[in-house]
Amino acid sequence: MKRKIVIAVDGTAGSGKTATFNTVAKKIGYEFIDTGLMYRAFTLLCIESEIDFNNKEEIIESLKKFDFSVKNNKPHLNGKEVEKRIQENDIVKFINYVTPIPEVRKFMVEAQRAMVKGGGYIEIGRDITTVVLPNADLKIFLDSSVEARAERRFKQNERLGIKNNNLDEIKNSIINRDEQDFKNGLRKAEDAWLIDNSNIPIQDVVNMVIDKIKELEGN
Repeated sequence: MKRKIVIAVDGTAGSGKTATFNTVAKKIGYEFIDTGLMYRAFTLLCIESEIDFNNKEEIIESLKKFDFSVKNNKPHLNGKEVEKRIQENDIVKFINYVTPIPEVRKFMVEAQRAMVKGGGYIEIGRDITTVVLPNADLKIFLDSSVEARAERRFKQNERLGIKNNNLDEIKNSIINRDEQDFKNGLRKAEDAWLIDNSNIPIQDVVNMVIDKIKELEGN
């Protein structure tokens, strides 16, 4: 009998973590958890509670009312589906008041560990393999060259009709983001499987990962 496993994924911004592992999860019947959405959902709760974002104690107190879950690969806040709502501009505006607070961080890490008990989960973020789930059954670090990520973003912007689409500016933005992320703790765990998808189509990466999961499940 096969067992469902826990998969932890870290990687650089723009490397395709969400697109790749959301697809993997759907194909094998696992739940996909993007830990960044937890912070967005908590920010939404704080907005709806009309708290003072300059009052750290009020933010910490709001954790008592926070219940995040994933159902059918969609994020839910206190039982309500919030996938689109947490992408709106007010979330981006206030999330940086929330993320640096150690008590919030501690709460989130504990919740992220609790959510995957029993297996059947893919959890992505920036320190999932090193801090949150260091004992995961499968640990993956997804990366792409700066050039590959910039080219993808440039083409995406073209498709979306975004003005002032400049490849060099996109490259510099990615370099700066990488520096910030690595300074904030992003790194490849020693026992993580490094996948560089700079020149590999997403479907090929999906198939590689599914094969590995099936092997670990005992199929």
